[in-house]
Amino acid sequence: MGIPGLTSYINNRSFRYLEYYELCNTYLVIDGTSAACSLHNLYTKCNCAFGGDYDNFAQCVSDFFDDLLKCNVTPLVLMDGSFENKKLKTIISRTKEKIRTASHFCPLSQQRMSFFPLFLMEVFKDVMVEKNIRHVQCMFEADNDIAAVAKILNCPLLSYDSDFFIYGALYIPFNTLDNHIIKSSNGEGYAKRCKIYRVEYLLNSFKGLSQSMLPLAAILLGNDYVKRGTFRNFFRHLKLRGASKKRHNRRQCRIEATFTWLSNYTLDKAIIGILSRLTKPVRQKMLDLIEVNINSYTNASAEVLVPLSLPKDYVTRKKLIEKKIMKQAKKKKKKEKMKLKL
Repeated sequence: MGIPGLTSYINNRSFRYLEYYELCNTYLVIDGTSAACSLHNLYTKCNCAFGGDYDNFAQCVSDFFDDLLKCNVTPLVLMDGSFENKKLKTIISRTKEKIRTASHFCPLSQQRMSFFPLFLMEVFKDVMVEKNIRHVQCMFEADNDIAAVAKILNCPLLSYDSDFFIYGALYIPFNTLDNHIIKSSNGEGYAKRCKIYRVEYLLNSFKGLSQSMLPLAAILLGNDYVKRGTFRNFFRHLKLRGASKKRHNRRQCRIEATFTWLSNYTLDKAIIGILSRLTKPVRQKMLDLIEVNINSYTNASAEVLVPLSLPKDYVTRKKLIEKKIMKQAKKKKKKEKMKLKL
């Protein structure tokens, strides 16, 4: 999921991009699909040979929410719904990989291998209903709505998806969250230790880089909607300093080079620079692809706030902001179309 190599890039520089954080006394927007998978992988120690060990998983999910509630954290869980047509190839590829993994599974093998049981999300939902945890299943992928709610409430979000390094919301990677609670440092109540990411740390590392450029970085590097090789002609003109033949090293250098290059341009000039490296027949198609993907990082509906039982003023505020952004986007779009000569 997300942008290949970006989580490793951030983790390798955690001293710069992540800071220790005590999670308590706040809303917490949770990527339900990611949280369920992370809990299963990191804590349940289920044996895949027995079809899921659903009782162990249910207990693990129950303990997870109990700990959050003890820390006076109010969980707001958003889950993925269906998928859009533009993600169909990615879905098919992942489904094939799941089938391949399951078909090669052997209980007697010493090799560690795991795959998600069929009713993983059903058990996760059942526990939330039992504990009255506020949750909603989005129409399609939940990332946009998760980031939007976290921004409106000015609270952290919890997931394990590198896309959230781009959105600009406060982001707690799931693998940094402790499995136990502690006394909070102020001596009042409990807290969970973790690490939190702030987009300002990334922007400060690349002088001139603005948050509006980050969705374009995600598109160039490849996400769930864009194949990594789409812009290979563009990357041929970037100097990957220190890159070796190793795939991991080249990916890290490519991320660094992309942020560095974007820090020298405005959004419209960067798009012109990218399109200029492509042949004329494919420029319009690539421009449409860029536009659709940038919108996927910036557009979100206020309607998701309603089923989460948030105060009405939050919903009203979001709708007003949404109208203002739409007007600004239309004006900007007209200007960009005039500047971009294909």
